[in-house]
Amino acid sequence: MPNLRAAAAAISLSDDNLEALGHGEPLFPDGHEGQFRVSAVLIEADETVGLVSCDALTLPAALVARVGERFAAETHLPRSHLLFAASHTHHGPSTLDVLGLRSVPEFLRRLEQAAYLALQDAWQQLRDPDAAPNRYQAELLFAQGQEATVGRNSRLLLQDGQIGWYGYEEADVVRPTGPYDPDLLVLTLRAMDGRTIATVFNHSVHNIGVLQPGRQSPGFYALAAQELERRHGGVCLFLPGASGSTHNCTYEGSGLSGQELVNRMVAAVEEALGRAEPALIGPVAAIQRPFTYRVRAFDEAAEAAAVGRYFARYATSDAATQEAIFAAERAALAPHQGEERQTVLQVIRLGQVALVGIPGEMFARLALAIRRASPLRHTFVVGLANDVFGYIPDAEGYQLGGYQAWVHRHCPAETGTGEAMVVQALSMLDEVADFPPILDPPVLRELRADDALALQAFYNRTSTDVRWLFCPLGWNASLDACQAICDLVGAGNRYDVVLDNGREIVGWAFVNALETRRAYLGIGITDRYCSQGLGKPLMQAVMDKCRELGQEAVELIVIQDNPRAQRLYERFGFVRTGEFVANSGQVFYRMVAEL
Repeated sequence: MPNLRAAAAAISLSDDNLEALGHGEPLFPDGHEGQFRVSAVLIEADETVGLVSCDALTLPAALVARVGERFAAETHLPRSHLLFAASHTHHGPSTLDVLGLRSVPEFLRRLEQAAYLALQDAWQQLRDPDAAPNRYQAELLFAQGQEATVGRNSRLLLQDGQIGWYGYEEADVVRPTGPYDPDLLVLTLRAMDGRTIATVFNHSVHNIGVLQPGRQSPGFYALAAQELERRHGGVCLFLPGASGSTHNCTYEGSGLSGQELVNRMVAAVEEALGRAEPALIGPVAAIQRPFTYRVRAFDEAAEAAAVGRYFARYATSDAATQEAIFAAERAALAPHQGEERQTVLQVIRLGQVALVGIPGEMFARLALAIRRASPLRHTFVVGLANDVFGYIPDAEGYQLGGYQAWVHRHCPAETGTGEAMVVQALSMLDEVADFPPILDPPVLRELRADDALALQAFYNRTSTDVRWLFCPLGWNASLDACQAICDLVGAGNRYDVVLDNGREIVGWAFVNALETRRAYLGIGITDRYCSQGLGKPLMQAVMDKCRELGQEAVELIVIQDNPRAQRLYERFGFVRTGEFVANSGQVFYRMVAEL
């Protein structure tokens, strides 16, 4: 595929009867606002991948499978190349049976048909024989923004030691029990004539918020997407992030209107769009893997007591009814304790950007663990993807308890499941990150005697984040220090290699103490070239030199908070031998590779 091509489509689910679906009388008596839709974009490059956003609470795996299999039968596009996500609106017909909710078959039927039609529409656009030859050629642009005002970690420690859900007052709150992720992913596909084909944004707060109370609504995120379409054209898709522990706590009870939520999201996306840069540096690829977990075992009396204690203090309606709902949930789950089940994880790489499809409502701490350790620098979690899994707490979340971690069918998995998802997701990210960089590959060469100024420029231009991880010359390097290193070239007690893109040094690795039998290694790469697989050739060069010189072992130290580098070192045979705490308070690991 010589050029990237893209097409998008949106199918409306709304009509005058939508708010009455599945109910004897309207659940939302004041009608509906905005449109419930399914939106899809297909991206053709090295591989063809599709992103599908559905204005629904959740997407059952069987529905997703039927759409994927039907579309694959007609197009031969592998099911693994399609990511389906629910917007998670709480203001529409239910799509699952849990916590007193009942799924609405007619709405599910409409969702399934609309998902297929949106994909088919985009596919037919790309194959339209009457379209102008270059109509669907596009560039993929990316920016990372932030919107930190519409949500917060909603797992709040209350003064009585419980974890807040609803019914408490702000005066009851001690503190949040974990982080949340305010980062905003924005992707846009722009045609050669300047048209916007599609815009995709990803953010991690529960999609709760309407313009007018009592109305059925796709929620503030979907309403923001529809406003962005009106302003910029094309089709706009919202992909939910890891919202399991993050809710829109500024909406209800604060006086902040649903329209203001829409305005803030639109402004944040538009700010990012103004900075968007080309993202197709590297391949387009997709993989999907089964993930196996077990249904949790539980103590019925302990669980009933935890639920009862909360509603005895904070119930806003009949506490007995609420307790009965959770008792029914436990009764439904009890026969399945210890049962092995399967869902799916998915990774899609779009050049410099990776999307990790997680089938439920993951807690922010787990999603941040994926993002921070990913071999691809710009990695984002897409929640509620491809299946209805439920809440995915971290181990501390289970220990603290609270609604999201109580035993019910929307939190079915045993403790440790979320951490296991992180491990598997990182392995999948490693798999797609093994592709070599496509554009502007730097050349590996030995450091020269006249490289002092270039070495100083490389070192001092690295970001604060990089220098926390790699600072063999201290926080800032003087020209004299860099010249001293260059003067030692050929002296025999050190070996230095650099990555040179023809304009500047972008990577540096060295081994010194070569006069001993145990060399010491250091490696660093400038920000722009991180996560492109360039650490491997640097490591290979210095390790090969140590073997050539007959070294017995190579030593290094690595900061505890850099798991990406640790995995690279492990690939070259390094193992942890100890740890220490630096004056900065940071924990470092000692690692050694025996040669």
